[in-house]
Amino acid sequence: MSKPLERDIMNMLRKWLNSAKIDLPNQKQASTSDSQDPDDFVGGHEAITRIKEWNKSVMKGTYTEEDINGLDDMDDMTLTYLFLRNCVDVHMALLEGMWDGNIQDLNLATHVVLFNRFERTVLNELGVDGNSVIPNRAQLTYDLLVFCLTGKDRETMHELNDMWKTFYNTTPADLYNN
Repeated sequence: MSKPLERDIMNMLRKWLNSAKIDLPNQKQASTSDSQDPDDFVGGHEAITRIKEWNKSVMKGTYTEEDINGLDDMDDMTLTYLFLRNCVDVHMALLEGMWDGNIQDLNLATHVVLFNRFERTVLNELGVDGNSVIPNRAQLTYDLLVFCLTGKDRETMHELNDMWKTFYNTTPADLYNN
């Protein structure tokens, strides 16, 4: 992907996040760069609150008010999984809108890199330390991307080639050893 297109996608995301008008208490001014001071990020309850509010803003217009209010009763693990799923959905919608070709023609490694950049931008904008509140974030996002791109889910993942999970667990050294 070209740098100008990547910049356009990130600028579009920032505009969308700003237009969502997520009210986050005590949020420090988010930086537009990737290198923020680690002290600017929150974890724990505050991070979960910000993630919940982001989920609510993403779900408006798509889900019922009852569904959105149901987020208040969800446990932290479910909220963070929903956050990742919503990130995948928003990322794919933005990518489809910006990409001239068929996004299905991009290889999985490209999707993972683009999504990781997108997700990091969302977390930076929210001021959330994703590693502290989302256990197994890398594996979960990989799974969700594979499910989204193939139209499968946890119930139908047995239909996927056995290599999809093996690929995630393969180190660069293993590529030469096998």
